[in-house]
Amino acid sequence: MTLTPIELVTFGLGAWMLMDGLVFGLMPDLLRRMSAWLEQVDRTEIVRAGVITAAGGAIIVYVSLRF
Repeated sequence: MTLTPIELVTFGLGAWMLMDGLVFGLMPDLLRRMSAWLEQVDRTEIVRAGVITAAGGAIIVYVSLRF
């Protein structure tokens, strides 16, 4: 199956919304605890985690499209 760039973006957004919705719908108490915990974490640690996660996601997308 080959996706055009628009289809790929649409698929990615849909998959993201699906996963995000499942997390919010199935684990609301966990998200509340994580939110309270994040208020105590240093900003640089949050930024570092975000950059590492984004890089990991980019690698996964690249590998999945390359092979």
